[in-house]
Amino acid sequence: IINILYNYMMSGHRIIQHLVTKPGHGSFVQGLGTINYINENQLLIRPHDARARYTLENGRVKKKFECTFSPRCFYGPQYYFQNGLRFVHPYYSVMEFKITKSRLKSMKSEGFPLTLEGALKCLFPLTPIEFFDFKCTKELLWINFEPTSLKSQINESDLIAHLVHTHERPVLDAKLGIIYEDEDVLVVNKPPSLCISPSSTYKFNTLLFILAKEYGYHDLRPIHRLDKKTSGVLIFGKSKESASMIKEYFVDKNVQISKEYLALVDGSFPNSIICKDPISHYSIHGHSAKILRKKKESVTEFELIRSLNGLSLIRALPLTGRTHQIRIHLRNLGYPVVNDSNYNDNDSDDLIDREQESYQRALHLLITSDHPSSTITHPRYEHETYFSPTCVNCSLGQRYQIQMNPRDKMFICLHSWKYKLGERYNFEAPWPEWTRRLDYFVQQRRHKSKT
Repeated sequence: IINILYNYMMSGHRIIQHLVTKPGHGSFVQGLGTINYINENQLLIRPHDARARYTLENGRVKKKFECTFSPRCFYGPQYYFQNGLRFVHPYYSVMEFKITKSRLKSMKSEGFPLTLEGALKCLFPLTPIEFFDFKCTKELLWINFEPTSLKSQINESDLIAHLVHTHERPVLDAKLGIIYEDEDVLVVNKPPSLCISPSSTYKFNTLLFILAKEYGYHDLRPIHRLDKKTSGVLIFGKSKESASMIKEYFVDKNVQISKEYLALVDGSFPNSIICKDPISHYSIHGHSAKILRKKKESVTEFELIRSLNGLSLIRALPLTGRTHQIRIHLRNLGYPVVNDSNYNDNDSDDLIDREQESYQRALHLLITSDHPSSTITHPRYEHETYFSPTCVNCSLGQRYQIQMNPRDKMFICLHSWKYKLGERYNFEAPWPEWTRRLDYFVQQRRHKSKT
């Protein structure tokens, strides 16, 4: 523990102007904790992973987590609500990349000896190298906790770390519904737009964290997946043992598992149809795809519930569990899910392109200006506490975040309706909000066909 905190303290002195402004003022750093400035020679660091367990292995301190979140996490960035969206105040993250033997091998195209510049080109191919040069000059990028330059040599076991001012994307401000709960299981009606678990882009605006912070469930284990923009039944185990017990249902071939989804699709759907198309890849952001090593067998049954003017409300019963299976099968059949920009050409948009263009333009202004704060073209965040003069998203402003994350693009018309695990568990979620707006989607489609 002493070694870890000492190294962070050494790097912390060099970034103190970006974290704290006066004695007693604390800044939360994801991956580290809360830093309080005592004086020019002393920092107080409170690790937010208070329930982590530290061990000494082969002369190195290693950190092992015993639970998903610790109570100290909840004293970090706070939520605020605006325009029907849930936001997280910006916060600092320490992003770390360990140069392993396999990672070093994958970077051999950048030549030998490998430099920091070559490593960063491999790790962040879409980010201009000038941005990292800018971070080096501000001492916000380090190798083994020491300030560095792009020409520094990289060796195996080196740790590349840099300080990031993180702006999580907003999510819909929707109420979580508890469908069922006992001593082993928690079943919720997941709102659309929420990722289940923390990732590189979402940490606090995730379902697991919200359940821990606002509902008191601190050690949940998801039993299955739901896409970010999909709503409906989601099952959690309340402990490691409970999750293992429930997952046995998926392994035992004698246990019948059934899932039913609701979907609104384009076109006049037949009364029933079965799709057995194998899946070889799935879309990530519309522009890129995840290619699987081999095609996976996939089967989905579909039944018509109601026909509308050019749209159809249907039931989907997946007999296998592949990523994006229902969405891909409906696209292949010619009846894509409404509002699904990844697989429905009627709902494709240029949001990603416009966002990338705005970001690159702001990034160029930031790294070429002697006074980064002068590049701001939008109003700053309401509180100066959350503004960083070296942050691209801060320079774009809060209005930009709202414009690039419209509410009507945060969901698709696909809902996990029913989930049955053997004879013991049988869960059903209420029908989603979009089923009460079917006439709106009919009118929307008519308008799009005219334009």
